[in-house]
Amino acid sequence: MPYHITAVQPAAPSINDVWVNTITKQRRVWNGAAWVPLSAGTIYTTIVMGDSTDPLTIGADKNPLPMEAPCTLTIVEVRLKVKAAPTGATIIVDVNKNGTTIFTTQSNRPVIAISATKGNTTTIEVPGLVKGDDLTFDIDQVGSTVAGSTIIIEIICVQDIF
Repeated sequence: MPYHITAVQPAAPSINDVWVNTITKQRRVWNGAAWVPLSAGTIYTTIVMGDSTDPLTIGADKNPLPMEAPCTLTIVEVRLKVKAAPTGATIIVDVNKNGTTIFTTQSNRPVIAISATKGNTTTIEVPGLVKGDDLTFDIDQVGSTVAGSTIIIEIICVQDIF
């Protein structure tokens, strides 16, 4: 999101551009039609990774290319979704930042329960990201009877503004 710090409105803004008026000291954001007041707040960002394997298999670095953090962010939740639910055992996923887990307590990793298709965790012990950090994921456990298939990992992040 570009920032414009000027006394006059930027001529050709894009949606979500921020303008700080140097005369009035007001912060405004372009909503596509007008500059509207911007107050302190939080922007939510989702980073998505996945594996379309059917059935799922255990392994490290399951995404072919790391996802890169676009800016400084704080991870607040990791969500999992599968197409086919596991049976016989849970699915356990680990998320890595630059090759190291974000879950120093392994029991905090996100889990999909037996016969469920969704799971999540909000207990992230290494939540900070900076622009350029690489994110990968490991599948540490799959269902023992039915492994499960096609997993999506959503990493929900926040960015505080002003």
